[in-house]
Amino acid sequence: MKKYICMILALMLVLTGCQSANGATTPSTGEIAQATIPALTEGTLDGGIAIERPEGVDLPFENAGKVRLNYEGSRSYILYVTSVEELPKEGSWTGYDEAYFQTKALLIVVETLGSGSVQLELESIRVHENTASISIKRTMEGDVATTDMATWMLWAEVDKGLDYEWTLANATELPAGELY
Repeated sequence: MKKYICMILALMLVLTGCQSANGATTPSTGEIAQATIPALTEGTLDGGIAIERPEGVDLPFENAGKVRLNYEGSRSYILYVTSVEELPKEGSWTGYDEAYFQTKALLIVVETLGSGSVQLELESIRVHENTASISIKRTMEGDVATTDMATWMLWAEVDKGLDYEWTLANATELPAGELY
């Protein structure tokens, strides 16, 4: 009996068309229905199909670098530095003097991770309207992470006069109770 009910249901679906979760109907005549696909930010789908990034333009940056800081609790912040006085006390800033800051600025990102095995790198800066969104690339050799917490300071040289709201597109989410 169950077999007949399944066959009847399948026949009804074929004759009337199938409806997807987002409401797009696939007719039984072989036509292709238009469906709404959730937006993806960037990268590739399985099979190598490229995904375009959302609106905006890439902001060029130069001489990106990083240094591992002493772990002093979870930290995640962005600094847009336009003068020697604004440079953080941590790190070595040789070569970044007042002459440099006349035309250039430093974009500094500090991010804490749950494992020292994960390496960070500034991947891109995407500008849309008055917001600049920074993406960080995370890589790890092998399949096993260490349990030591790590705080990284990443920086890049950018033009001076960039008046944006700076955001971190893919900030690390730490367990509840960790303070930034």
